[in-house]
Amino acid sequence: ALMDERQVRVVEHRFFAGLTAVETAEIMGLSLPTVERDWRSARAWLARELQPVESS
Repeated sequence: ALMDERQVRVVEHRFFAGLTAVETAEIMGLSLPTVERDWRSARAWLARELQPVESS
């Protein structure tokens, strides 16, 4: 599954722009728990996708 657009925007703000979760929530008009949940989900997705592929 892919990340949804909101999660992508949270990653852009948190990782690339260096904003805090509170700043991201304010800019995006979201609640802090929503931003924190999206951030956790996006990080988990990225960790799975960036794992090296094992050869058989």
